[in-house]
Amino acid sequence: MQLAPEPGRRIAVVGACGGIGAAVAKALVDAGCAVAAIDLPVSLERAPPPDHVSLTLPIDGRDPASVAETFATLKDAWGELDGLVIASGFAGPRQSLAETAIAAFDEVIEGNLRLTALMLQAAAPMILRGHAPAAVLLSSDMAYAPQPGYTAYVAAKAGIVALGRAVAREWAPVARI
Repeated sequence: MQLAPEPGRRIAVVGACGGIGAAVAKALVDAGCAVAAIDLPVSLERAPPPDHVSLTLPIDGRDPASVAETFATLKDAWGELDGLVIASGFAGPRQSLAETAIAAFDEVIEGNLRLTALMLQAAAPMILRGHAPAAVLLSSDMAYAPQPGYTAYVAAKAGIVALGRAVAREWAPVARI
């Protein structure tokens, strides 16, 4: 059974410099896929993506203008996407909801849920023209089994699960999530 996409597929990996994202990007490169490694500029500098990625693109996934610019560059390069992996996000400090400043709560929601929505919006025109396209949204077991002190992260990751289900219905039968 082949679990990796067919060689030659064009796949964007958002969060390609982090642990899971880097492992996914490397596995896709090793499978012969064309990979666009997308991450924060500081992440691209500190922990460059795996060797042999086709494109390396900076992005601030919380900024609609940055997202639009990155995906415009990707569209100019490839035209279509066969896959999108969103592996970025962060938990923030462990604090009870009562101790969490609303600005810190918002930052975690923006860096996880809002980022995922912006990526899906920007990628949709390219994904819906791809070959057997699919998107993979990484969430967390905390979406189903919350841990104390991570209220914003739990809410964001549960929101990503719900967002994925809703967009899957919108994109069906053309693309899978």
